[in-house]
Amino acid sequence: MSIMRRGYVIKLTGKLFEKENSDLLVNFAETLGKYLGRYKFAVVCGGGSTLRHWLKILRSESRVGEYDLDLLGISFTRLNAEILIKLLHPNAYPRIPVSIEAVLELINSTNKIVVLGGLSPGFSTNAVAAFIARETGYSLINITSAGGVYDKDPLVYPDAKKLDKIHIDELIKILRRESEMAGNYPLFDMTSLNIIREYRIPTYVISMDVSDLKSLLDGERAGTEILFS
Repeated sequence: MSIMRRGYVIKLTGKLFEKENSDLLVNFAETLGKYLGRYKFAVVCGGGSTLRHWLKILRSESRVGEYDLDLLGISFTRLNAEILIKLLHPNAYPRIPVSIEAVLELINSTNKIVVLGGLSPGFSTNAVAAFIARETGYSLINITSAGGVYDKDPLVYPDAKKLDKIHIDELIKILRRESEMAGNYPLFDMTSLNIIREYRIPTYVISMDVSDLKSLLDGERAGTEILFS
């Protein structure tokens, strides 16, 4: 499927939907609306720490399998997507697409922002975002609480350094050993990283501060850029 107009797929951390980050989410929605005339956007919403909290409890206190936990996670991300759609009104398409075919059809047929959550069990929202970028030829922006890629886990090592650029192979080495259980994906899971590497998708990891997003959309540097050569 060929889409000619320039655009971005944005993977949005679920942390933006938490109470203490309400203002950041409102600022994100306002900013995206302002740039809509210049670019097309598809936004994939993550679940956040509340979802991870309950997944952890359910894994230890229930007999529910990973497939059903994935379904719960998908429902949670779609609730976040509904919230964002309301914040973006009238700039967002009013309904959430629930299949990749529906997502791509909407991107082709509407000038509004397409907002979605997860699509299917076993397929993270990071992977969904990377797949959409692959199919559309759009650049990928991963908005995270970390604000970029670090040489080591900044939550564990106070001396961790944020990297302005990183080769995709080095990023894979850093993240390879991270868990891929439902609701516990790192900056990227291996499925999304493999898609990004194979199709050389222009990818950026930035913070929740809307100034980073503005910088990227204005053609300036922000966060961490993933390199392929």
